[in-house]
Amino acid sequence: MSNEKIEKEFVPMFYNFIEVRSSYIHYEGTNDYTKDKTTIEEIVDKNGQKVNPVWGRKWQEVSPGVKTIEDADGECMFIHGSACPVRVKFKDYHEYGEYDSSGGGYVERDFSPAQSSYYWVQYESGRKRLIKRAVYFGAVALILTAAAMFVREQYQNRLLRWGLGQVKTVNVIYHGGNYHTSAGRTAVLTMEKDKDIIANLYNVIASTKLETHINPDEEERQESDPLFELVFTYKNGKSDRIKSVETGQFIFRRLPGAGWVGGECGDLMCIVGSLIAQGVPERM
Repeated sequence: MSNEKIEKEFVPMFYNFIEVRSSYIHYEGTNDYTKDKTTIEEIVDKNGQKVNPVWGRKWQEVSPGVKTIEDADGECMFIHGSACPVRVKFKDYHEYGEYDSSGGGYVERDFSPAQSSYYWVQYESGRKRLIKRAVYFGAVALILTAAAMFVREQYQNRLLRWGLGQVKTVNVIYHGGNYHTSAGRTAVLTMEKDKDIIANLYNVIASTKLETHINPDEEERQESDPLFELVFTYKNGKSDRIKSVETGQFIFRRLPGAGWVGGECGDLMCIVGSLIAQGVPERM
């Protein structure tokens, strides 16, 4: 591991924990298919010991302050600030194939059909980082305020946590219902082919007036089956899953635990409905 590059990411100080997730997108087109997957491969705790994740249906503590689970959205890892530094090895997997009608199967053209890469991320305590900076600059109050605003903006009050220029793909999933003939249809949008559509979706979501519930009570929780979902995958391998409620008029992104951030956005339902109805050429 000494020869491998290690990126650093800091655990938000005011929550003192972070959730790390895997991601998976599989798309079957008329003449091609795409698989994009990011998985958690290896965990090294603050003592330098390798620990194995346990992907069960309940949280399992694999090291003090480090827990793993596999829920409906995939693999998830909880890291408490007291457990830092924790190093995590990720695997990025990309596969693409085209169908050759003359040969009756998928064939390799001018591309590699399967590509894998690995990278490490070291999660460190945001609290320790902030204290060091406060001592160095001699302005503890100013840095605390700036850090609080940064955490609130990056980890709480945004539906899309990275900029439009960082978007790689958008997976549109339309669940529909008993009275929706398009129920179950999906579309995968890419920046190379669908830049204008993605920009429109992004701008509508970004302009939504939001409310945030860190610890919602039972009446404030978002438990309804979504009419549609949008999964924004970024160049850094991370993703944001935006869900709607059953009517499609309200959208939200889940926060750790039962928390969520979201707001009313009827315009997005109109765009998604039109997109599903019209179809995306060769990717529906």
